[in-house]
Amino acid sequence: MTTTELINLLKRVEFGGVTGLPRRISFEVNGKFMPNPRFGIDATGDGIAGAELCLGVAGEMWDYEEDTSKNLAEEYDDCDQFICSKCGIELHGWTRVERDEDTGEETHHEYVLRFCPNCGLKIKNAR
Repeated sequence: MTTTELINLLKRVEFGGVTGLPRRISFEVNGKFMPNPRFGIDATGDGIAGAELCLGVAGEMWDYEEDTSKNLAEEYDDCDQFICSKCGIELHGWTRVERDEDTGEETHHEYVLRFCPNCGLKIKNAR
């Protein structure tokens, strides 16, 4: 893949479809997950294949099957407060919004997170 191809690929999915916010980058390799990787340029040069760029990626690899998170929040119900035991993000007061296809009317419902929206790990034993 060329740098131009990678940049174009990332531009196509740069912003979230619902929030419009820039997406965070993570990696999944052979069933392991790396949230919030750190990138660096290890080397550049001209080789047999032409101009080359070697990116270095650093970060902690988590295993989807083994690594899980739990909600550390104790003050409120799981649908009202979430503190991730792995990455520490704290969230308050989210709802699931449903829209009636015919009228467009919105209804709001309690929602318990199944995965951390920041690090992506599965949340075990929701209360």
